[in-house]
Amino acid sequence: WLCQNHGDVSSDTESAGGIVGYVCNIGITVENCKNDGIVSAAKNAGGIIGDDESWGVQIKSCRNDGHIDSAANGGGIIGWMGGNSNNVTQSVNSAQVNGKESAGGIIASDATGYQSKIQDCENQGVIICQASRGQIVGRKTNNNPTSIENCKENGSTMAASIFAGGSLWMILAMS
Repeated sequence: WLCQNHGDVSSDTESAGGIVGYVCNIGITVENCKNDGIVSAAKNAGGIIGDDESWGVQIKSCRNDGHIDSAANGGGIIGWMGGNSNNVTQSVNSAQVNGKESAGGIIASDATGYQSKIQDCENQGVIICQASRGQIVGRKTNNNPTSIENCKENGSTMAASIFAGGSLWMILAMS
């Protein structure tokens, strides 16, 4: 791994990430990074990135093995993903993810504008949420498409909820 986090990360207010807490207005690449610390936040907790409000963010070959807990958006790889042209590829979450509003094995809440992709990713962890949850994406918050390709779902989703699904709750809830 090029970078690793073994410590716990927490925020009483906004974003917390095992590698990066918050990305804004800059395209970055996070590659070959691993988190095995506990990540918790009142809003937007992610094993790799807590809150991605940027364009052109690339997450490649990353892994989260640390428990994720968020009152709002808890994601194994990303808590909140906004902006455009953001890609998550070849990344794995193996940990339990808890969220009250949304929880996802890879991304808790996807608000991307266009041209974003989740490819060759896998969730092996348990996803627990009172509202929107999914093995890959917990919630999609707009009508702009995000491509989900060749992703594996080996975890499980738990708890009574409003919406629940495999890869993306909205696809199953609206079909």
